[in-house]
Order: sequence, then C-alpha cells, then structure tokens
Amino acid sequence: MMIPVGPFRMTLAIVLIVLGVGGFTVYLVTTLMKFFGGMQRIEVPGRLDVTLERSDYTIYWETDSRFNRAPDRSDLDIAVVSKEGDFRPSVSSSGLVTSRYSTMDRVGVSVAGFSAPQKGDYAITVAAAAGKTLPKGGLALGRSMGVLGVLQLVLLCVAMLAAGVGSGVYLLVTNSKAT
Repeated sequence: MMIPVGPFRMTLAIVLIVLGVGGFTVYLVTTLMKFFGGMQRIEVPGRLDVTLERSDYTIYWETDSRFNRAPDRSDLDIAVVSKEGDFRPSVSSSGLVTSRYSTMDRVGVSVAGFSAPQKGDYAITVAAAAGKTLPKGGLALGRSMGVLGVLQLVLLCVAMLAAGVGSGVYLLVTNSKAT
C-alpha cells in the first residue's frame, strides 16, 4: 500500500532539490567568474604592467570571430619579466590541452602559459616573432584552471547536484512509515 507523501516531507524534498540546483549554479558561476572575470587584455604589439599572485597563468589569443585563426606559439614573441628584476618566468606553449572560451563579443584560444613563482609586479611584452605576420586579434591574460581545477569543478558540481536532487527525490519516492 502506497502512503501519500506528507506536506513536511514534500516541502523538505523541494528545499533539498532547490539547494542542490542552487548550490551547483552558484559554485559553477563563481568559479568560472574567478578564472575568466579578471582577464586583462594586451594589445599586439604591446606591453602590460600587471601585479600577479603566485599562480599559473594562461595567455589567450582573442578575436571577435570564431572563424579567425589563432597563431601558434612560435608566431609570437612573448616575454614575462619580474619588475624587481630578479627572475624571468619562462613562457611555454599551452600544452596538450587547448582551452577555449567565448563571450558575447570575443572568442579566446590558449596559446601560451607561465607560472608566477611569487606575488609581485610583472611586465608582459608581446610582438610578432621575427618574420611572422599575426592574424587579427590580441592577447588576454587569465589565471589557469588546469586539469585538476577542471576535474575539481566537475566533481564538486556533480556532487552538489546529486546530493540535493538525489536526496529530494529519495524523500519523494520512499514510503514513510505509518504510525
């Protein structure tokens, strides 16, 4: 015999589902805003003076169309120098995994990355490599999310969604004991 779900149990189930979906949404949006919200643009050729935290950074080629090509790392002459003058982080290609993003008016593709070993002021200069012509676009600098960061984001989002929705649905489909 099926016992109907009471008002308290129904309310609790709805609250748990809303909390699961809401937690998922808030965490996803705030995490993505942390990585992509603070991006700084660099004109090519040009220079950007910036204060960086100790972290890994990704350099993106930005254009206004998905159909514009991004240059290879070898097409760019990028230098990152500590303004204190004591070190020069090496800039490498973006690696095996290319990250992409798009906003309403920009599209970005990762072309390089570097690590800032300590918090401080840095100068980033960029130009076309000798003998190279760059396509239309510019650079943007943002914090790297990395493979572990993406994995953490996905796992935490899935866990929040599953916990909230799963427990809410469980309350709705299980019978309460008759007293």
